[in-house]
Amino acid sequence: MRHADNSCILGFHMLFYILCALLFINAITAEATSCEDDKELPLMCERILRENLCNNATTGFDEFSQKHCRKTCQLCS
Repeated sequence: MRHADNSCILGFHMLFYILCALLFINAITAEATSCEDDKELPLMCERILRENLCNNATTGFDEFSQKHCRKTCQLCS
């Protein structure tokens, strides 16, 4: 009987780890796609153009990766 309890606990631990991994992956992909969100693009374009961030992509626009910054700058221009 004790063996069955241990396997049940292991099952819950495995389910918990899978859930954590999925939440982590979701958080990463949500950050990566947020700069391409249509609703936020006009505000981002205004900020990018106002602060000249396209010409200073490595230092001024640190919340997104350089790749996403370049893509956003292309959409704004």
